[in-house]
Amino acid sequence: MLYVGAVNADTFFNKQARDPSVWRAVSAPEAAIGAYLRDPPANAQVYLSPAFERHSAVELISRRRPYTLLNLAEHLPLRSVQAEGDVVYVMETLDRRLVPLLQQIYPDGAADYHQDPFGASLFVSYRAPTAAVAQGAADCALLSRRRRRWSAHHRAPRHSD
Repeated sequence: MLYVGAVNADTFFNKQARDPSVWRAVSAPEAAIGAYLRDPPANAQVYLSPAFERHSAVELISRRRPYTLLNLAEHLPLRSVQAEGDVVYVMETLDRRLVPLLQQIYPDGAADYHQDPFGASLFVSYRAPTAAVAQGAADCALLSRRRRRWSAHHRAPRHSD
């Protein structure tokens, strides 16, 4: 029995745990997201990419951390501050293209590119402090008012038949 335990431990710790194909065969991004979601304070508002919605690894490892499904049309930029703490965007690696836009809207925020031990991309996160989110919402409201005013003064003339 002791021999079998030693062989199993050797197989896992010396072979499987160091093999990139084993890491990629399991839900590595989802497990990493679950672990990451335990870090932000409870008052942080988390926006999660729909690709990870209700994934068992995210739910279990994060201890069912509440999140809102990320809808880019509604949540970028946020039009109102809905949390007392920071805002955290958790996105697929593919969405790294959104980081420059997030940096433009929330310049005091920080992007993280999460990787597995072998350097493969797992997911991208962007954390914006509450003050930056409030400023982004105010800027959004200002631009919206300016656009409405501009539209009211620059309507296309109507042509009668």
